[in-house]
Amino acid sequence: MLDRLFMKYLSKTGIKLYWAGQLVLDAIFIYYLFGIAGYSMDEDSTRNILIGGVLAVAVAWGLVCLLFWRKKNQAPADGAEEEAPRQAG
Repeated sequence: MLDRLFMKYLSKTGIKLYWAGQLVLDAIFIYYLFGIAGYSMDEDSTRNILIGGVLAVAVAWGLVCLLFWRKKNQAPADGAEEEAPRQAG
């Protein structure tokens, strides 16, 4: 669901870079977790750390993508549209 929210506001380039970055950053995080830090799936806390880390990566990378590759000329998110100036007469 978090991905759908980001896809709604990203440009086509942003969507491609979001998925590529997500895969790369998740792979780096998982390599660090299991390769360098020495966690294993036998430990109870590893699953919670893995899920929390992947979610944190998704949010952080999604915000970076929104900062650089947001769609242009997008309507306000709350549905409120600006009123056109009224003409006298």
